[in-house]
Amino acid sequence: MALASGLGTLAGYLSLTASRLPLVQSPELRSTSLMAGVDGDSARLTTTGLATIVAYLKLPSERKNLMAEGILEIEDSSFDAEVLQSDKPVLVDFWAPWCGPCRAIAPVIDELMGTYGDRIKFTKCNVDDNPVTPSKFGIKAIPTLIFFKEGNVVEQVTGMVAKSKLEQTIKSIL
Repeated sequence: MALASGLGTLAGYLSLTASRLPLVQSPELRSTSLMAGVDGDSARLTTTGLATIVAYLKLPSERKNLMAEGILEIEDSSFDAEVLQSDKPVLVDFWAPWCGPCRAIAPVIDELMGTYGDRIKFTKCNVDDNPVTPSKFGIKAIPTLIFFKEGNVVEQVTGMVAKSKLEQTIKSIL
């Protein structure tokens, strides 16, 4: 109860003071993230909203690379070499730093990398910074995970899914 009250207070404070905080004036927060994180008129901050707000309260240099060690950040220019020409299967996580579900699935991907990282290459592609690659593969929503083997798409998963579903997919392509 105290946590819910505290989150509600935080949501109300951020809603009232967002115009006065230069750090919170990022276009991402002004357009969607702040209000997407508040549940209706009750000003209860959702978990996704809190994660988004916390991410944007970090310094830009801290926000840029939110990847765990070992997960390769790929760009439009490196996609073919790192994914399509890879000698082992590749998981590509299409994500954005403002996306709550993307941030929520990241620890699951980190765990899977710990288990399967020697047999599968784990990569992430920021859709905001690299718009060409997502459009090639028809990415309409994030997070979208695409599994590649021998340069071909073998599976695509969109949204927050259970670790067991991802593990099942990984085992099927090994």
